[in-house]
Amino acid sequence: MKHEGGASFPDQRSHPLLDQNSETPLDLLHLEDNDIDATIFKGAAAQCRRNLEVRRVESLAEFKEALAARSPDLICADHLLPDGSAAEALSLRDKLSPQSPFIVITGAGEEEVAVDYMRNGASDYLSKRRLDQFPLALDNVLDAYRNRALRHIAEQETERLNGELLALIRHVEGERDEEKRSLSRDIHDQLGQE
Repeated sequence: MKHEGGASFPDQRSHPLLDQNSETPLDLLHLEDNDIDATIFKGAAAQCRRNLEVRRVESLAEFKEALAARSPDLICADHLLPDGSAAEALSLRDKLSPQSPFIVITGAGEEEVAVDYMRNGASDYLSKRRLDQFPLALDNVLDAYRNRALRHIAEQETERLNGELLALIRHVEGERDEEKRSLSRDIHDQLGQE
C-alpha cells in the first residue's frame, strides 16, 4: 500500500504499526554515532507505551546494511553523522524501506532544518534536549501513520467494491440485452409461423 511520499503501508491490519494494542515490540532502527546520546535515547524509548526493540547503527554505511537486512517498523536518525546526515538516511529509507516512519533527532534544533525534513518525508523532528517528549512524538507518529494506512485501506476497498458493482451492472445489462434479443427472436419466429 502506498502513502504520501510514495511509501507503502503493510498489507495486514494486524501489523504492529497498525494495531495499537499489539504486544509485538516495534523494531526501531536508531542511527546515532554518539554513545551518550544513544543511551539517553534508549532511556526515552523505554518510557513509551509501546514496546520498542532498538537496534542501533552508528553510520550511514551500517544504516544501509541494516535496512537491506531487515526493514524496520520505525526509524530514528541523528541529524549530523560522521559520514553524512539524516537527509541521506531519509533518502535511503525511501529506496529500501519506504513504509517505515522516520523521526529526525538532533541537537541542532533549527526550525528550517525541521521543515526541510518534514517536506522530504520525515514523520517528525525532535530535539535531543527534548527527548522526554519522545513517547508523545512516537504516539503522534503512530497515530498519523495508522490513520493514513486505514484511510488508504478504506479507499482501496471502496475502489474494489465499485469495480465489482460496475462489473455486476454490466453483467445484468448484458443479460437484459440477451433476454431482449431472445424475446425479439421468439416474437419474430412466432409471427413468421403465423
